[in-house]
Amino acid sequence: MAAKRRIPTATAVPALTPGAAGCSSEDSGAGSDASDNGAERVATELEKSSPRETADRAVKATKAADSLRVEAEITTDEGRLDMNRGLARDGRCTGSVTVDGATADVIGVGVGEFRDLEALPDDMDSGDLDIADKGEVTDLDGRPVIPLTDEGDGGTATVHVANDDDKPYILRAKNEGGDEPGVMDFTDYDKPLVIEEPDPDEVVDTSELQRR
Repeated sequence: MAAKRRIPTATAVPALTPGAAGCSSEDSGAGSDASDNGAERVATELEKSSPRETADRAVKATKAADSLRVEAEITTDEGRLDMNRGLARDGRCTGSVTVDGATADVIGVGVGEFRDLEALPDDMDSGDLDIADKGEVTDLDGRPVIPLTDEGDGGTATVHVANDDDKPYILRAKNEGGDEPGVMDFTDYDKPLVIEEPDPDEVVDTSELQRR
């Protein structure tokens, strides 16, 4: 992988997802029994699933995506972390990471912990994700979603899952309170990831740094 500077974002991303959190949004009525035209709305299979089944399906769908984009704002021990990264299944990644005011552009080719798409939601499989509540269908940026929420000593964590039986992707996660509060948006699922090669003078090969 080539990057201007290595920043330890691999630990910051999973830190949010185990308590996976959704965001507050106004209810558009997407979970009502009737649609806007008065016809009865038919519940999806995802709505009928248990909280655990819903979470498992969301993780599986997210891991199966060919690509996605993660935009995050997280407070860590090192300071505020802002991230905008595109990830592809073939190991490519591109984007930027800012930690406490220091910004690095990141470009990666190949598979590794720093950019592995499948590793992104790994902590949600570990058993640390204790879903305490599955909410009614609500609206997130115009899309119907199902919120999965847990409240514990580490604060309130919620995942918003797309209410789509075919592609129940994780769309947003948010932690409120706890050691690392923050929000992550997951967008651009399965869209082509375009990487622009930087000037060679601006590139640092992090694999060389790791061997020192």
